[in-house]
Amino acid sequence: MYDWRRMSDVEREALMRERRELKQPMHSPAHRISDGSSRYHITAACYEHRPIIGTSEKRLADFSTALVGTVEAWLTNEQERRHPAAGAIQPPKGGTPTDARIQPAKAGQPGPCLLAWVVMPNHYHLLVSCGDILGLLHELGRLHGRISHLWNGEDGQRGRQIWCKAAETAMKSDRHACVTLNYIHHNPVKHGVCAKWQDWPYSSATAWLERVGHEEATAFWAEYPVKEYGRKWDV
Repeated sequence: MYDWRRMSDVEREALMRERRELKQPMHSPAHRISDGSSRYHITAACYEHRPIIGTSEKRLADFSTALVGTVEAWLTNEQERRHPAAGAIQPPKGGTPTDARIQPAKAGQPGPCLLAWVVMPNHYHLLVSCGDILGLLHELGRLHGRISHLWNGEDGQRGRQIWCKAAETAMKSDRHACVTLNYIHHNPVKHGVCAKWQDWPYSSATAWLERVGHEEATAFWAEYPVKEYGRKWDV
């Protein structure tokens, strides 16, 4: 993630030249919008992975509430724009608006919904089904701005950079989405902040486990193991 600091001047110039030629942002991830999937893994980290979110339990809890509320409000509005008469997200057959059991390909893409989320002391992950991913990323940027102003005021550090820009990855298949869901829920265990998914309160894991049950969750983990997912970039 911080390869830039280890590059020589020649390597940096070559990278910048390539980004200019490809019309990509100079110092942030390029957006790659999918034509074939509405499901995206969104991740955002504090600058230099400093644990600014995890300064206190209250900050973790408040930010989790703000993040989920922002995402769900955006997705609800998207659903209402798509189906004005509905007035709210309509649950998929046999599920709920935030049902994290990925729909099979033959059933088509799920409507706008938050499928999984986790907030960590220095970053967060989301799995969403969203037709207007650029709009959602913009809304997350606005949230980052509000939160930065609040936290920098609380910490007496006006002007401090808190966030790197959020980046999205389109799900290439149902399996990709299912593995991503497990990865998101497993993130606190991966980073050693707890021993079990349900021990970390700042994620959708507990609600998902209660919904699907231990037996199905175990089978889901066995069918869609995380393995080396995220090894090189989620540090």
